[in-house]
Amino acid sequence: MKTLIFSVLCMATIVACSTKNSCCDKDCCKDSCCKESCCEESCCKESCCKESCCKESCCEKTSCSNAAEAAQQPINHAEYKTQNDSVMNEVCEFLKNCGVYYIATVEGNQPRVRPFGTQSIYEGKLYIMSGHKKNVAKQIAANPKVEICAYDGKGEWLRVSATLVDDERVEAKQALIDLNPSLASMYSATDPNTAIYYLTNAEATFSSFAGGERKVKF
Repeated sequence: MKTLIFSVLCMATIVACSTKNSCCDKDCCKDSCCKESCCEESCCKESCCKESCCKESCCEKTSCSNAAEAAQQPINHAEYKTQNDSVMNEVCEFLKNCGVYYIATVEGNQPRVRPFGTQSIYEGKLYIMSGHKKNVAKQIAANPKVEICAYDGKGEWLRVSATLVDDERVEAKQALIDLNPSLASMYSATDPNTAIYYLTNAEATFSSFAGGERKVKF
């Protein structure tokens, strides 16, 4: 009997909580959100909950507030520099010599791959270029972690895992267009569709049919 009463009380608490806070209805939270106190601390950190999760009866208000403030801080793209220039230059040269390389992204739980051809170094960072209207840009916006693969046709290939950062600066876009003049007819520095990304937290793996593998970070 005591067990039955306890179960009924727990269910009543969860139902009451769920009706009070929209956070409990979020898919990302699922049952972990709907505990006796409705939302755990970790729920506040979920981007899907945002401010709707931060009620006094749910989560610490400061947790979401601090996260929101951090998200609003502008990124200083000019300050970021790769930690290994020589490797970055080697990767860029390999991609350039291949002519075409492939970038894999994720859409939900489905991998997506397509060919790319641009690669440029600007302000100490390795950039690639695309268009914001393309599906690849939407996938990068949802999950900026990507994998690059290139084969030189001579028995050597390169894989690069990295996190892409979208650089919206007009001067950066213009610099990349200047470095890739063949794209001037397709993209403009002032066109919102023009998308340029630089690689961060990158790890390159050089491999060959001759054997051996070399991993380096940049």
